[in-house]
Amino acid sequence: GLIETVGSGEPRIDYKDDSKGALLLEPSRSNVILQSQDITTGWSKGNAPTLTSNIAVAPDGTMTADGIQSETDGTFRTVRQLSISVSANSTFTNSYFVKKETSEINYGGFGFVFSGGTGKVLYGIVNSVNGTVTHDTNLTATTKVEDYGSYWRISSTVTDTGSNTSLGIYYYGTLSINGTSLSTGVGSVRTIWGMQLEQGSYATSYIPTSGSAVTRSSEEGIDGGAGTPIFSNTSAVWFIDLERIGIDTDSAGSAIALRNSSFSQQIRLHFDFPAQYIRFRDGVNGYATISTITGANPNVRKKLALRINGSTLSTFSNGNKIGNDYTAPNAFNLEEIDFSSIGFKIHDMRFYNTALTDQELINLTTI
Repeated sequence: GLIETVGSGEPRIDYKDDSKGALLLEPSRSNVILQSQDITTGWSKGNAPTLTSNIAVAPDGTMTADGIQSETDGTFRTVRQLSISVSANSTFTNSYFVKKETSEINYGGFGFVFSGGTGKVLYGIVNSVNGTVTHDTNLTATTKVEDYGSYWRISSTVTDTGSNTSLGIYYYGTLSINGTSLSTGVGSVRTIWGMQLEQGSYATSYIPTSGSAVTRSSEEGIDGGAGTPIFSNTSAVWFIDLERIGIDTDSAGSAIALRNSSFSQQIRLHFDFPAQYIRFRDGVNGYATISTITGANPNVRKKLALRINGSTLSTFSNGNKIGNDYTAPNAFNLEEIDFSSIGFKIHDMRFYNTALTDQELINLTTI
């Protein structure tokens, strides 16, 4: 549950779902919430909610989580970020951390309000005891709840369907008294932190802000091992254990490339958009498909291996040999690794300077 800040140029290692850690590589995203860690400043107040600063330790270990409460009935009491300019029919993801409770009085929640065209709204009623969200909406929403120790991280994605040009983000002291429909009421304190709004179809890792929007640059790993061949000639295996973080609707796909410095030789591991499959591609032979691996859904681990044995290339995935062998009309001399245009967690990657057997590769790629 601990979130740490990593300096520019340093790799980020995500230990959340893997005690060994995974290399986290994410696309560029901007958190347009102006004040992500302090709802008492930089947020408009609707109908005088009770706000309390710094009432709990936040997921980054600081005493910066704030409380919002509806102490009287009769109206919805909120904090809100209003009039965020958006493109018509765009896709946004809102995420935030809600402190777990052992019991609560009524239910807090969040709201997306699109305006400027045909108004559209999404409300999410949050149960902070069991970490569930119930929607009341005229939009289709995708919501994900992650366990961060003493907090839930809740992220919801919506696509505007009303050609709207403005978006407001709300958090409610009380949004429901029954957990299923909208209603006002007296409620217990909701402890929240780390508010984030980003354009895209899934939530990326938390980007803190303090008074202005912040953009995290895309993360790339380029020229790893440059000048020293990773493998060449006719006998090698490339093994990689990874998971796709999400699928960006504004992306043409993402890839990991093994290449030489002039890009004249490449083998690419390509995650296609919008289809949820992976292709190994021969970058020397017009990006011909070496193999296609299905089921490349977000947050699903894949253990993959590509074997080069002379001119014959074979692919293995999660303990199975995939498709037919591919006959390469060319040799490979690959000296660099290029992680770019990517949204992955890399749990493990290896290169073998020998062509392993089918059974060895089945064993190696078994989940």
